[in-house]
Amino acid sequence: VQAILDDPSSPQAQAYQWLRTDPNVTTIPYHQKLQRLALATLFYATNGDQWFRNDGWMNYTVQECQWWPQEAIRGLDCSDNNDTLVVELSDNNLQGVLPPEIALLTALRKFDVSNNPGLQGTLPSQIGQMSTMALLAIQNTTIMGSLPTEIGLLTNVGQIDLYDSLISGTVPT
Repeated sequence: VQAILDDPSSPQAQAYQWLRTDPNVTTIPYHQKLQRLALATLFYATNGDQWFRNDGWMNYTVQECQWWPQEAIRGLDCSDNNDTLVVELSDNNLQGVLPPEIALLTALRKFDVSNNPGLQGTLPSQIGQMSTMALLAIQNTTIMGSLPTEIGLLTNVGQIDLYDSLISGTVPT
């Protein structure tokens, strides 16, 4: 909310405005609105118009799990309840920063934005709220800083790929 109020051109504000103009917004369950907001914010924060592949992203007429259905190893994958389980956007020309709103994807198990050297900034501390996360891949990006201590809250994580990033410091307990 603060980002929307502070800067009407922020990715958060753009995503919120996009969601407000969705003709189906009144029929979408609340958790799906949050999920759409998170994915739209990610799109705007990482220059989604310039992604190598953004098939169907930001399409009002389909459920967000159909924006880029996962095929082979990249895209989105969802549960039978339409909860986003996988965001796989490696090698896709993401540029910008990871927004804290990705933590709204509460069922997410795999988040892979590796091999996007234009991805910068720091890893949002809100990532620690994603308790179902099993794999986090940010290698070959220019994300910097130290791992947020909140990453220690990821009790289901089995793999964190950080090589060729600018992350420093130690893994928190």
